Amino acid sequence: MIRLARSEMMDLPPGAPSLAGNPSGSNSLHILFVNFEVHSLDASAMAAICNDVAPEFAVIPGLVSKVWLADPATSAYGGVYTFENRTASQAYLDSELFASLSKSPYFANISVKDFEVLESPSRVTRGFVSPRVQAA
Repeated sequence: MIRLARSEMMDLPPGAPSLAGNPSGSNSLHILFVNFEVHSLDASAMAAICNDVAPEFAVIPGLVSKVWLADPATSAYGGVYTFENRTASQAYLDSELFASLSKSPYFANISVKDFEVLESPSRVTRGFVSPRVQAA
């Protein structure tokens, strides 16, 4: 078994809140899983839509990151959102941007699940490592 020295554990991204001293989790990071089915759009059309709307998601208050998900073979799509806290996660769910998903004739069977992040084990398993993204 490989053991990481404490100094090798990953830190949260700059500015991200901490769970320390907050047993209620009200100010802890939250992960939101959103999944849905896409109808009447092929994979390239869906990818183009995602590229077009990504800047709208980039400015969501309290959003730390969003990972876009796709399984074109089953027409399943979604996202994994990391929010600064439960309040920011709920604000997104109450937003017009989120409501637009359910209003779209192309999206169906939308499911949402919110989770509080367990910071300590997530640090050990590199849950907060920023991916390397190359500029377009």
